[in-house]
Amino acid sequence: MRTYIITGLVALAVITGLAYLYVKAVPPTVPNMQSQGKESMVPYENAAYDISFQYPSSLYVREVEAGTPDNPQHAIVLVKDTEENRALLDGTSETATEGPTAITIDIYENEDGLSVRDWVQESTNWTVANSGANDAEVAGKQGISYGWSGLYEGTSYVIPYNDRMYVFSVSWLSPDDQIVRDFNMVLMTTVFN
Repeated sequence: MRTYIITGLVALAVITGLAYLYVKAVPPTVPNMQSQGKESMVPYENAAYDISFQYPSSLYVREVEAGTPDNPQHAIVLVKDTEENRALLDGTSETATEGPTAITIDIYENEDGLSVRDWVQESTNWTVANSGANDAEVAGKQGISYGWSGLYEGTSYVIPYNDRMYVFSVSWLSPDDQIVRDFNMVLMTTVFN
């Protein structure tokens, strides 16, 4: 009997030690903004459009009014912060290029009070969608998400809030690109004010 107890205690100690080593070696599956350490997060807030979020300091942000008088659109564009990307977004680039992968938050009026699904089919790039609409949530608000293909692959989340539609999108070359992780951080920190 004593041999069984000693063997059991030794086995328990080995299992505990292996579990400790495993936990130390395997990173968490959920992003932790505090533990990333490589870069800081920058707060963004726009009271006129009732939105705030955080984004990695490695990104450059540019805001533009991109719509028409009949269909106003406020666009918040985030790209990797390089001289070339800054020049492209600021309109000072002399190089012809397709443009970088990006995170965009497009804000539209929903004056007709359409449901999110009807609005998406009438008002966005639904024609290039490569997946059906799925239920989605950002900052506790319900909407839909869908994947799409164009110059790049992409994903969009469409969230209705206060008579507006907020379209959060990311484009990428590979789903493992840093821009996709940055997009997830933006979604996780978004607050509608």
